[in-house]
Amino acid sequence: AETQDPSRVHAAEAALKGLEGQAGFASHLLRLCHPSAPNTGVQLQAATYFRNLVRNRWTSSKGQPGLADTERVAVRAELLQTLLVCSQTLVKVLAEALRLVVMRDFADDKAWPELVPALRDGVQNSNLMNGNSTSPILTANALEAVHVLLKPY
Repeated sequence: AETQDPSRVHAAEAALKGLEGQAGFASHLLRLCHPSAPNTGVQLQAATYFRNLVRNRWTSSKGQPGLADTERVAVRAELLQTLLVCSQTLVKVLAEALRLVVMRDFADDKAWPELVPALRDGVQNSNLMNGNSTSPILTANALEAVHVLLKPY
């Protein structure tokens, strides 16, 4: 196993922390989670960082600004689409991020009207439901997303 230089790790963490406030940062993290990304380790780190970003910065709290409303709208759609096609390694991490967004935007603020139709489409077009085993949408992932949506109710 390769060991990591702690000074390089701290420098990388500081650089990421500095980028958190920039528009588009959350979207970039989600792109790293996509199955086309070359490295599973990077995918998992990006998913974990994204989940923590959602937990800590999705909305303004404790004097810290949250993501802009326009960015939240874009990230919601990207999160769902990424969750539907990601590897099993990432499903639980991204599902937790989805749960946080669902609780804040869908359940509390009623601000995600596209969620239920998008989930319906995801299930209908998934690899086991549409008769096309080559569909990039994984039925298990779509059902995990439905579970996240319904669990609070």
